[in-house]
Amino acid sequence: MMAQLGTSLLGISLNGFMIGQYFYARSMASLDYTWRSMYIENFSLMLPYEFSEFIKYGQINTIGSEEQSEFKIQKQSQDFESLFYILEGTATVDVDGDQVANLYAGEWIGEETFLTHERAKDDILINNATLIEWKKPDLNRLKIKKPEVYEKLNLIISRNLCYKLIRAYSDEHLLIQERSSEL
Repeated sequence: MMAQLGTSLLGISLNGFMIGQYFYARSMASLDYTWRSMYIENFSLMLPYEFSEFIKYGQINTIGSEEQSEFKIQKQSQDFESLFYILEGTATVDVDGDQVANLYAGEWIGEETFLTHERAKDDILINNATLIEWKKPDLNRLKIKKPEVYEKLNLIISRNLCYKLIRAYSDEHLLIQERSSEL
């Protein structure tokens, strides 16, 4: 009788522990405090534990300094090598020598070549920024080991690209309105 009671209590305890782990992995408490706001703002399509796994595939790099000139992390016509996410600082998008846009914290670099598998259409210059970099082999490993996280990454990047296009269209529309009102 005591053996059955002991076995039942052990089973209940193990089930309770596993249920606790399940909910903890899916709660914000499982994320480091430093990643929480970034997760909420940009990665909420992933579950917290998926986001934690995704971050492990990348490397955090600080590129440039106040004294150093701009550093080119993506060159026009280059094949996809790395995907970057800006944590702090800014980047400049340059097309054929013309500065066409600035990228800020929370935006991606190299996302178009990542999604389309085409060559880069622009140069990206960094002066002083902190980035997370996922190299192509890291992303291929993620695709094989965690395909559900890789697909969510594609959705997140696609959503961000849509926001960029909407912002660019709005800026262009405002310029057209200003020019037409001047005439």
